[in-house]
Amino acid sequence: MALIREGMLYEAIISLLDDLGKPYATPSGFWKSSGRILVKFYKGFKTHELLMAVKNPVLNIVRDPLLYYRTAFKAESSGLTPEDYVVDEVSGRVFLRNAEAYLLLDLIRTVDHGKYSLFEYDLREIRVNPHIHLVLEPYSRCYSSLIEMIIYTTKIRARDQLSTTELETALRSIEYSYNVAVKTCMDNAYMDLANKIRKVVEDWLGK
Repeated sequence: MALIREGMLYEAIISLLDDLGKPYATPSGFWKSSGRILVKFYKGFKTHELLMAVKNPVLNIVRDPLLYYRTAFKAESSGLTPEDYVVDEVSGRVFLRNAEAYLLLDLIRTVDHGKYSLFEYDLREIRVNPHIHLVLEPYSRCYSSLIEMIIYTTKIRARDQLSTTELETALRSIEYSYNVAVKTCMDNAYMDLANKIRKVVEDWLGK
């Protein structure tokens, strides 16, 4: 069973059907407050538009940094294939095939905060993926540093919404997380991923 505590900011990958009826997924922070699941997205981006239309997204619980990378940077990576998704034809809910667990959400209301919207959901069900053999793996700063790099890099994509201070903070956080990855990611595949994320930032900023 997945444990979701109140007052903790978590990371997951939110999935739903797009306006063409195709599976769509992207990383998303979320938290639980008064029993509700809260998700924040800036206006002007595809995910915000889709969440305004789709009332029953799924939060996929994932630890694999590569899945975060492929869903965050679709144009810069190979993205996901149709085989990476499972679609419930009855409910229209979209699941990542290799997620460890799923939070099935139903929209309660959307609160307008100017530049962004806060989506409030009822947590209908927590479902563990029966096809994934879960093993206990020790905490790794390698995984967490890569996911932190991805999270802050997605903020750079929304840089028009950020103040100069917020942009500088995001860039410092990316560099700090990269340095942690250098020290803790001993597998070349993970360092390759860290360098790809760094290059995405450089390309976006025209460096």
